[in-house]
Amino acid sequence: MDLKNKKFSATYGNLLTINTVAGSPTSGDVQNGDGTNIASMNINGDLSATNVNANLASATTVNAQNTNTTNITATDVNATNINATTFVATVATGDAGGLTNINAQNITGVYTGNIALPWAKLEWTTNYFNLPNNALSRPRWDVYDDNTTLFEVFDLGGFNPRLKVNQNGLYLFLSTVHLYDMYADMDLQVHLIGGSSNTASNAIVTCLNDEKFAESQEDRTIQGQASVEAVSGQYYTIGIEPSANSPFPSSANNCPTSLTVIKVA
Repeated sequence: MDLKNKKFSATYGNLLTINTVAGSPTSGDVQNGDGTNIASMNINGDLSATNVNANLASATTVNAQNTNTTNITATDVNATNINATTFVATVATGDAGGLTNINAQNITGVYTGNIALPWAKLEWTTNYFNLPNNALSRPRWDVYDDNTTLFEVFDLGGFNPRLKVNQNGLYLFLSTVHLYDMYADMDLQVHLIGGSSNTASNAIVTCLNDEKFAESQEDRTIQGQASVEAVSGQYYTIGIEPSANSPFPSSANNCPTSLTVIKVA
């Protein structure tokens, strides 16, 4: 509303108002005392919002760089028209700031920054043993790293290390198996195994790799991958099953057996 003719006209220009009639408005455009819409604002503080509704919101530049907003949490973001030419956001935890449900239509503009997908990685670098033939053997993971709180690791360095997923979604599982004694005429299967409890169960979720080797090779690296719709609370690892030669794990050339998990949706 226009406040120029009010008795405090000397300072009207510094006032922020809503462009609606007198009363207690709950919606409208933010204006200065001249009745002109405010084009940009700086808000300093700890921003946490359960429901954010941004209808017809247009932003040429949106900056959220650690003005007490390193982590921006929004459970529901509903936007019908967002134009973000440049969006710069610093999210320290790598989990997209806790954004769990984003509904948006008519998004224009190009985002040129980096988006860190949540990931976790397990490596097997010690406590090796010959893998028994025709049986699933679980790696004794002893090294763990991640960039998020979406994952937890259990029994690291023990006999049954597992990775727990703490959010529903689509996950990409990438396995690298490095073995010696990979001689001719043998099969090697690598399975993603897991379940709803942190036990020694060998329930097969899906196959990551299945190869037959016709030529002998003392030292071989085998890679596989699969995407899985995981449920929060599930535990995962891999099972390695050779058909012959009881191969021995290797970490030569800084390439140990590993499992990388990335949340992609």
